[in-house]
Amino acid sequence: MRASVFCALLLALPQAVPANPLDAWHIFGTNTIRGEYYDVKGDPAVSPFRFEGPQAFDEFNLNLIRRDSPYDLWRVQVFGLVNDSDYRSTDDGLVPERLNLFRESGAAVIPYRVEVGD
Repeated sequence: MRASVFCALLLALPQAVPANPLDAWHIFGTNTIRGEYYDVKGDPAVSPFRFEGPQAFDEFNLNLIRRDSPYDLWRVQVFGLVNDSDYRSTDDGLVPERLNLFRESGAAVIPYRVEVGD
């Protein structure tokens, strides 16, 4: 009896677990690379541009949404940039700007909504 139950579970397992766990998520975002070059002619002390030369950064936005039912929602948002511009941010390299996790369940015994991040 135990062996038959075990065999039935093994046969049902591939159907219960999706081939790709990200298939249940709607994933979208944007990526914008910007480059600028500043060159001051004349007296740099009176220029509105303090930093000269190339300034570049790459802004990205990644969103993941999963809705298991009309009353069950997961949302993850990641906004940031890879920075090499003195005008865009004082930090260089990978700069996270917004990280947010949102969870809402209206199907639970006590409906709830939780949001973490900014």
